[in-house]
Amino acid sequence: MANRDFKNFQAAEREVKRLYLKATIGATGAPTLVAADSLGIKSIGRNGTGDYTITLGVPSGGTEKYNKLLWADGKLLDPDAEDVRVQIDTDSISTAGTMKILTVTGGSAADPSNGATLMMALDVKNSSVK
Repeated sequence: MANRDFKNFQAAEREVKRLYLKATIGATGAPTLVAADSLGIKSIGRNGTGDYTITLGVPSGGTEKYNKLLWADGKLLDPDAEDVRVQIDTDSISTAGTMKILTVTGGSAADPSNGATLMMALDVKNSSVK
């Protein structure tokens, strides 16, 4: 643990929360959520080739619905060094507490290779106050 005196996260928006996701990718692009490293994420599921849905919440609990998606960024740690990138498919969080991402290469949907790790940071707004 770092011994510096870190301060609270500051933003012009009210009630900004940062959520983290970490998932390992299996043989057919199937993700497995690493719950201990996925604060604020309930689950991630594969809909099809390179198409994933993230559900916000707690792995063993309910879904959390946030008012607004402020920022999302994702990276793939890939042992095969393939050129697969994370693309955010939506600029909002659905009323069901979900959002979609895509993994693409050369503009086409592609699954990350077996053994890759998906890491993401999401900034969400937890209030309707302007």
